[in-house]
Amino acid sequence: MHSRSPRFAAQLIGRIRRGALLGAAVGAFCLVVALVRAVPYLVSGDRIAGPTAADLAQMSLYIAGFTGAGIFVGVVWPLVQRRVAMYLAFAFGGALVGIAIILTEARGGKSSDLSDWIIGVVIGAVMGCAFAYGFRNGAS
Repeated sequence: MHSRSPRFAAQLIGRIRRGALLGAAVGAFCLVVALVRAVPYLVSGDRIAGPTAADLAQMSLYIAGFTGAGIFVGVVWPLVQRRVAMYLAFAFGGALVGIAIILTEARGGKSSDLSDWIIGVVIGAVMGCAFAYGFRNGAS
C-alpha cells in the first residue's frame, strides 16, 4: 500500500463532505428564494396551502440533487483546475440537478416525456456552466 493512501483518502472524504454541504446549501438557498418570491402573493391577501408530506419529499429530492452535484464536483475537484474541465464538471453537476428536478415532478404524479428529460438535462448543464462561470470570475 502506498504511504500517501491514508492522506489521499482523508482529502477525498474532506472534498466529499465540503461538496455535499455546499451543494445542499445551494439547494436550500434556491428553496429560500422561492419562499421569498411567495411573500408578495401572501401580502396581497391570497392564501397558500401549507406544505404536505409529498411537498417535503419533493423538496428533499431537490436538495439531494444539489448535494449529489456538490459531491461529484468535490470528488473531481483536483482534475478541474483548467477552464474546460471545470465547465464540464459543473455542467455534469447541473445535469444531475436537472435530473433531480425531473424526478421531483415525476414523484408528484406528473408524467415525464423524453423531451422533459432532454430539456431538464440540457438546462441543468447550461446552469452548471453559468455557475462555473460565476465561480471562476467571481460574482459581480
